[in-house]
Amino acid sequence: ARSSGERRVTPLSALAIDGVFDRARLARTAAELEAQVGAGLELGGQLFLALQGEVVADAGFGAARPGEPMRRDHLMLWMSSTKPVAAVAICQLWERGRLELDDPVALHIPEFAQGGKERVTVRHLLTHTGGLRMVDTGWPAAGWEGIVARVCAQRREPRWEPGRKAGYHLASSWFILGELVRRLDGRRFESYAREEIFEPLGARDCWIGMPAQRWREYGARMAPMCCARARNCGSRCTRATARCTTAAWRGSPTRGCSTCCAACAASVRISSASTCARKAR
Repeated sequence: ARSSGERRVTPLSALAIDGVFDRARLARTAAELEAQVGAGLELGGQLFLALQGEVVADAGFGAARPGEPMRRDHLMLWMSSTKPVAAVAICQLWERGRLELDDPVALHIPEFAQGGKERVTVRHLLTHTGGLRMVDTGWPAAGWEGIVARVCAQRREPRWEPGRKAGYHLASSWFILGELVRRLDGRRFESYAREEIFEPLGARDCWIGMPAQRWREYGARMAPMCCARARNCGSRCTRATARCTTAAWRGSPTRGCSTCCAACAASVRISSASTCARKAR
């Protein structure tokens, strides 16, 4: 019998694997994946890793949904992995002379200059040092403009000196960075990312704000992003039973699962802030 603190381990060799996974060279990685799947933290996932130009992992492992093996070409929500895309977009605009990294954000978004945020710079937002760790952005119900207005109205955290320490900005600053792209380039952030980043890379299945028609066309390639312990998670998630990834951090069901889980075919909302993607090939 296992002790209450012992994690059940599912050997990676027992999981369905699509692609390349060098188990000998990635022993610690494999052990962690085995432990997470065994503990019920996830059904499966995807991993790509190259060492000095040599691909040692390009694989889907475990299940995309109960009874269906995860493949490399399954599509999943990026969630916070959208942040590097926003950073690339900002750095492109910096290279093109449209902004400086040490510009006050308010130079480009004047309404941001309130609540003690007047000296917060673009660099501070990129490095999570702006003191704006607010969680309740109103996404997705508030819409893009509403969310930007809410973040602009937020006060900087008390006794937080911008640039002096880091604290993870879950979402707030990244909407503002996306708004910077819109105001400086003229295109909405999702259009800019598609046209200036994904398409030039040949990453045709990478999206921010995937069109609803395209989402329907992908069909079963859309893998749910739910806690492995959620009931009915897979073909028909329900708000009463599903636990999306953000709610799983708190260990509580969420009424907002339809905004996070790509398997909720009847109710999923594809918005400008949600991202479905696969790696560029």
